[in-house]
Amino acid sequence: MSNVATLRKALGEGTGEAQYIETVPKRGYRFLAKVRKRKGENDRPEAAPSSSVHISPATNRKAQALKSLNSLAVLPFQNGSNDPAAEYLSDGVTESIINNLSQLSGLRVVARNSVFRYKQSKLTPASIARHLDVGLIVSGRILQLGDRVVIRTELVDVSNERQL
Repeated sequence: MSNVATLRKALGEGTGEAQYIETVPKRGYRFLAKVRKRKGENDRPEAAPSSSVHISPATNRKAQALKSLNSLAVLPFQNGSNDPAAEYLSDGVTESIINNLSQLSGLRVVARNSVFRYKQSKLTPASIARHLDVGLIVSGRILQLGDRVVIRTELVDVSNERQL
């Protein structure tokens, strides 16, 4: 829910004002604004239907910020206990998060095989994000302490290296 709040804030929606994102009770969320297809990055937009929304330059900047929030890679979680036998737990949690996030419509989640190439990589999360063409990175560490498991996670917007 905090991600939707972040998106609403980036789009400039006020409290109780559903201009771009509508809450659908017991279902989730729906994007309301009309979308126009562009031919290319620098091309002019195609003619929009008469019912489309005019996007001001300020709203366009907010839309660009939103664009970076629709693609995500879940990096392989680190095994913080250094116990090779617990490696399956780190991999399993990573796979589970990827599978669950992949169920969200409108969110592009990088496949397991693509992110697991970076399991022992020394690249920074921002470099990995550029390689995978994503705007968000989820990373984490798993510590197994006796019969307790501690999972620490982080969601980072790589465009500004800010934790969300």
